[in-house]
Amino acid sequence: MNTSKPKKRRHWGRWIIVMILCLLIGRFFYAVFYKDIYCGGEQAKMVKYLESKYGKKYVTKNCHINMAGMWMKKFFAADAHEVNDASLTFEVEGNNGRYHDTFITAYYNNQEEALLGDFIKKNGINATKYYSSMRMKDDLEDELMKLPSVDSVLHDYGNRILYSINIVTEGELPNDNDIKNIEKLLEYARSRNYNDYAVRYTINSINCNSRYICQLYGNQEILNVGVGKSCFINDYGRE
Repeated sequence: MNTSKPKKRRHWGRWIIVMILCLLIGRFFYAVFYKDIYCGGEQAKMVKYLESKYGKKYVTKNCHINMAGMWMKKFFAADAHEVNDASLTFEVEGNNGRYHDTFITAYYNNQEEALLGDFIKKNGINATKYYSSMRMKDDLEDELMKLPSVDSVLHDYGNRILYSINIVTEGELPNDNDIKNIEKLLEYARSRNYNDYAVRYTINSINCNSRYICQLYGNQEILNVGVGKSCFINDYGRE
């Protein structure tokens, strides 16, 4: 019986495994050192971009590499805020001197979240978390460089903004109080942006790793689904 061929196969199999491991380790170290080497330079360029755009002093931190697109193109991203004011943090991303930032949306979202918090407290909604978002379309951010008031932005550009509210509460099953909360939140969202709004209401289970979610989208008085217990879907995990 000839045992040389099985031995050769095992020999080549070991070498293939070793080569694959070396390639994986090499890619890991390349990614780590690529980040360390280039992040410092990119952050300096990001700061220069922000200072040129907004006329203020900025710092960046938490630089990391993101990948996007079919060809997994690399670009850098970092958190940024003014030198003497860290209360408003936003993201800047890009590479090779071409960058994009989220300052305008962060500026308005920060104000809207404070207003939403006041509304929640006033109406006795027991939210464990809440968020609001003004997603701007068609490069609207570029038209708001002078930072007009949030009310005037929603009034003048509401058809180019998706205004959304995300509320998280605790419980086991949707009840009448949850429906009342959703109705209040819908009324509030309509009052902020009648043209395009959304409300996402989540009930985290207290006893198990699950949740109920009701997600509503509205355009003026038209909703994607009716308001009621039937709009909730049960899902795995908690938020």
